[in-house]
Amino acid sequence: MEEIEFECPVCDDGKKHKAEVLKRERGKLERDEMKLIKGNVEVMIVRCKDCKRIGKIIRHLDYNFEIYDFPSDDESIEKLEKLASQ
Repeated sequence: MEEIEFECPVCDDGKKHKAEVLKRERGKLERDEMKLIKGNVEVMIVRCKDCKRIGKIIRHLDYNFEIYDFPSDDESIEKLEKLASQ
C-alpha cells in the first residue's frame, strides 16, 4: 500500500504523519465542482496511521494547495470507507 506524509488535522500537533493511501484519482475540474478553482486536481482517500481516522485530501496541482476533509460523523466516514473499497 502506498504511503504519504501530511499534517493530520485530527492529530493537529504540527508534525508530519504517515497515512495509507486507500484510493487516488487525478482529473480536471471543468466546472465549479466542489467550489474549487478550475484545473488539475488529485483526490486521495487516506487513513492516518497515528489516529486511524479516514479522510479526503484534495490537491490542486495547478495552484499548489491542499484541502483536508476528515469528517467526524459516522455516516460520512462510512461513505468514505465505501468509496475507498470500490
